Amino acid sequence: KYSISAHIPFYNNIDTLREIINCISAQGIRFRDINIYDDGSRTDPTSICASTNTRLHKFIKNKGRGFIRNKATN
Repeated sequence: KYSISAHIPFYNNIDTLREIINCISAQGIRFRDINIYDDGSRTDPTSICASTNTRLHKFIKNKGRGFIRNKATN
């Protein structure tokens, strides 16, 4: 049996984050976990992550798309 995780990069767009989490959850696939990678945003996704049972990985300084993609795939 396969185990699937979702990895979502996040930077300053709360509305899109909520929409993406809802879309992933509606797929009918049981994800092992859903991970949010906050790349130094000015907006705080903590409350959304808590209410949707997702795991938040928070970085203080913005390191760019490549850094977050590499973190998500390792």
